Amino acid sequence: MKVRVHELAKELGVASKVIMAKLAEMDESVRSASSPLEPPVATRIRACFGTPSARPDQQRMPPREYPGASQLRTAPVRHTVGSSPPPRAPSRRPRREFYRGEPPQGFNRWLLDRHVVPQRQWAGLEPPSGYFEDEVDQAKELAAFWAPALLQGLDCPSILASIQCESPINPDQAVQLHDASIHPREVGWSYEDRENGTLAHRLTIGRMTITEVIQEVRYRREQRS
Repeated sequence: MKVRVHELAKELGVASKVIMAKLAEMDESVRSASSPLEPPVATRIRACFGTPSARPDQQRMPPREYPGASQLRTAPVRHTVGSSPPPRAPSRRPRREFYRGEPPQGFNRWLLDRHVVPQRQWAGLEPPSGYFEDEVDQAKELAAFWAPALLQGLDCPSILASIQCESPINPDQAVQLHDASIHPREVGWSYEDRENGTLAHRLTIGRMTITEVIQEVRYRREQRS
């Protein structure tokens, strides 16, 4: 199962930019903290960082020993015939902070409603504001990353399509595709030579340049017409 960069960073107790820097060292290209990682890549990152250790202020002191305490701990718990065992303590659901700031506006709000919130997997209490703190942070990161493309004329639906492409496209590539009248879904199609990956994947790993991708899309349009 794929995991996003910001989710893995939270799991390991580090910042998203630290994970992205490590991915760059491993020659793994990611566009932003919301980019999905293949399971083998996530496993390699976990191996690099290991399990986050507890902070000094969170480490517990060993329990005080009392006379006879070891016997109490090892004594078996006996139940009378017909009695049911004591109920287990309920497991605690992971906590997510509600967003309590000013209502998000503009591009941030658009990304929240169209991309971030639809991906929410949560069975607990819904936030009164409609958003969780981590969701607003993720939308802010995405908005800052894609703001230059927005200023260069890329519309919001095209940006969303680029974000949700199987192999995410970066803003510069998205603008060049837009200028060439190519929709992001056209570089995400699996063609007859799909064993080589989609055009977006080939672009991401450097197997093709953006110019070659544009030429390939136009060629395949002609072949279908």
